[in-house]
Amino acid sequence: METSRLRRTGRVTASIVLRVVVPLTMGAGVYLLRSQPTVADGWANAVGMHDAVTRLRSLALVGAEERAPRWLLGTLPDALWAFVVAQSILLIWSHGSRAARLFWSSLGLCLVLGWELGQALHVVRGTFDVRDLLASAAAYALALIATPSSTLRIKESV
Repeated sequence: METSRLRRTGRVTASIVLRVVVPLTMGAGVYLLRSQPTVADGWANAVGMHDAVTRLRSLALVGAEERAPRWLLGTLPDALWAFVVAQSILLIWSHGSRAARLFWSSLGLCLVLGWELGQALHVVRGTFDVRDLLASAAAYALALIATPSSTLRIKESV
């Protein structure tokens, strides 16, 4: 019994790393290629990581921002963040009822789209871009569609 529990724990850990940590790290890595401050810089400052981010940014490829396609620097991090939000919700509610997963997944989608729309209304710091909005919606949908049903243990009671 202990062996099966260890295997299950290993699968959960691997799932979290592949579905959350890797895309989140990739998105953060893209921010290092940008010379303009981002919302993430404010977060790094708030947790005392400003110097570390500045050092990492200086190690990034010189001139990468000029050579990289616009979608890579601007849109990809938003899409990866949307993917991570959806995957996190699915992982947290994997043993919940369909109703709970639907509620939290809908709320996550509102958060993802609301963040970009908030930029259009100047409620959230940043620059609104319809491509970011569409990429975020597509990445969120991909995360929901790509999640194997075997990872969602359906419990019909709420």
